[in-house]
Amino acid sequence: MRSLLWSGLFVGPSVCKWLEPEGVGWQQLEGLPPWQPHTGSIAAPLSDGSMLLIGGQAGRHGGAHFDCFNCTNEVWQFKDKTEEWQDLSKEVPWDPRWGHSVVTQKDDTVLLFFGCCERGKPTVMFRDVWSFNPMKGVAWSKLETQPPFEGIQATSAALTGNDIWFVGGWSQHRGTLSQVSVFHTDTLKWTMKSPHGAAPWDSRADHATAISPDGAWLVMFGGQHAKQGGQKWKRCEDTWRVPLPGYTAAQWHRLGDLPAARSSPGVLVLQGWLLTMGGHWTPDTEALAVKQADREGMEKHHEATEFKTYNAPALDGADLSARSRHGRTDLRT
Repeated sequence: MRSLLWSGLFVGPSVCKWLEPEGVGWQQLEGLPPWQPHTGSIAAPLSDGSMLLIGGQAGRHGGAHFDCFNCTNEVWQFKDKTEEWQDLSKEVPWDPRWGHSVVTQKDDTVLLFFGCCERGKPTVMFRDVWSFNPMKGVAWSKLETQPPFEGIQATSAALTGNDIWFVGGWSQHRGTLSQVSVFHTDTLKWTMKSPHGAAPWDSRADHATAISPDGAWLVMFGGQHAKQGGQKWKRCEDTWRVPLPGYTAAQWHRLGDLPAARSSPGVLVLQGWLLTMGGHWTPDTEALAVKQADREGMEKHHEATEFKTYNAPALDGADLSARSRHGRTDLRT
């Protein structure tokens, strides 16, 4: 199966415009995977070309909720060369979850952060951190570290060197967040870079962030912003950038918008470009009138809500390279 699927945004020092659609070829693999359909699962790449699929919601109602009735702690490894799946779930010690974050370090250490929800408590978020390295045969272990905030979900994580930058997220106590913090993997310590409310953009969850290969820029886009304690939601189309490592909240600068507002976009840094794929949208008129612990009410609400998904990737230059030619950065060359 092949199709023309992407359009994108090129952003240089003096240029900010969306690119025209370009051809991208996709191939559908034969057969079905051995796991039931998931949503909110996180893919973690490994150095041998394989990939881990971690956690998420499974089953018919997975993904259409802010609850965690069908969460899983399954871990699957996909081997691209043989197109085979291997179940690594047997020895997983952490609780089922979705809304979690996963980062792979250069040595193939996989770090798992946060998510929703504690067993039998659909409104209590995790604040734990776990480590795993299947390439070295190192089992899952819980790291002894305490984040400087309550349990959260749907934050974003971006790695540069030994630092993982976390932006925004969802708190059951504070709603969507705009805080920015850093986890130092070498010391297991945390630094709060800017508190909730300091950044100039709308607080949000289910957004995406990435850091340029040279560590110079942090870019954020998409997501969803909650109002009235989570009763009303707005999907975001804006894109923002801030210089690193001398981060201050006042230095966030808004770039060009996505072609359409979306929540839960994927992100990949590719040769100086940001590639984003997928995401979903619901009308800004959506109003949540039931409590999250009301499973039947949540199901009826989401089944009655208009829900659109995207299958067209977008490409964003975002000035991720420090190199320039003829006075402007051109990441297409």
